[in-house]
Amino acid sequence: MGYTVSIWLLAALTALHKGYGQDPKVTIRNTQPTTFLELQGRVNEKVINAVRVQDVTMSCYVEDLGPGMLVRWRKTYKTSNNEVGQVFISTDLAITDNTKYSVEKPTDYTWRLRVRDTQIWDEGVYECYVQLTELSVAHDTRIVRVLVPPYLTPAMVSPDTTVTEGEDINLLCNATGRPEPMIEWTRLGGAVLPNGREKHMGGMLPIRNVHAKDRGQYRCHVWNSIGQIKRDILLDVKFQPVVTAGNNAVVYQAPGYSTTLQCFVEANPAPQQGEMKWAKGSLSYTVSTQKYIIRTIEGAFDRLTYEMIIDGVSEEDYGTYTCHISNSMIDGPSVRQNVRLAKSAEPVSSPKVGRVVKAGEWQRRFKGLLMRTNGSTSCFVVSSISTIMCLVVILL
Repeated sequence: MGYTVSIWLLAALTALHKGYGQDPKVTIRNTQPTTFLELQGRVNEKVINAVRVQDVTMSCYVEDLGPGMLVRWRKTYKTSNNEVGQVFISTDLAITDNTKYSVEKPTDYTWRLRVRDTQIWDEGVYECYVQLTELSVAHDTRIVRVLVPPYLTPAMVSPDTTVTEGEDINLLCNATGRPEPMIEWTRLGGAVLPNGREKHMGGMLPIRNVHAKDRGQYRCHVWNSIGQIKRDILLDVKFQPVVTAGNNAVVYQAPGYSTTLQCFVEANPAPQQGEMKWAKGSLSYTVSTQKYIIRTIEGAFDRLTYEMIIDGVSEEDYGTYTCHISNSMIDGPSVRQNVRLAKSAEPVSSPKVGRVVKAGEWQRRFKGLLMRTNGSTSCFVVSSISTIMCLVVILL
């Protein structure tokens, strides 16, 4: 049966119910859930909205019931072929299906119907009536509708998904429910959707030519008048490294003082140790020594900082350094970013510690961890000037 009961269905019932004379008065009262009036066309119909599996009760109060007259319940419904069907439920206290229905008589004038465990097929027009003549009855009716909270169909909801930059992807979040649920897409953290909007309505969110900036959590919010569901879907995007120097493309320092060269990286998957290096001319710097300290500082959201601390700048250190970054998404040459170390007349404060760092101070801070250990490679947690860091050291 459809979501609403057509007016013509009630009209068809009413046409059967016309009669004359002193008739019993039939009134349905005290329904659970509560009856409300709903305008259908030009008529206010009496409607009960029940949540699926909820019991529905309707008390039928009958006055002036004549001798030999019986109180009955029946349901009229619309079939899938748009025809009228009927289910005769009870005569007085006798039930046709005692697994679905029961009738109680709490008073001499009340016949209370209970519809157990309501399902969608229980929708229809429920009628308490007394047969007066072959063609006329005294009656009252209620339209019973069954509501269903939103339900996500597992096969039609996207799992956490990984794509490569440039591909197309459709994120799915299909739901059922009565009334039909609304479906809204947003991104966590207040970011806009790939289409440039804050929200998108519908069970599918299409993303064309996926960019790295599209990665993150997407929220599907599904709701109707009786419930809601939220489902978060992670979109992971694999992309080649993006490397910048930020505001540090040129770094100034006087001889004899320490400085830090940095490049800022976004990449997924993250570069491995052998996929990163600093270079100056024919020289490569991939592991730490006592003077040149290589650090990788991991950040959130596929970001990292790759830096080289020069613990005591000398004349031969000035010039242009190149940060080389690669990952498994690159078949050819690595991504490169130049950083120039320029000579200054006065020592420059380190932004990390807010003061000038003299040559050798890093070595003293590391407390002798840069030691010879038979050529092995070790990772130490050491106390530096401003942070706790893990150094990958080739021990000479």
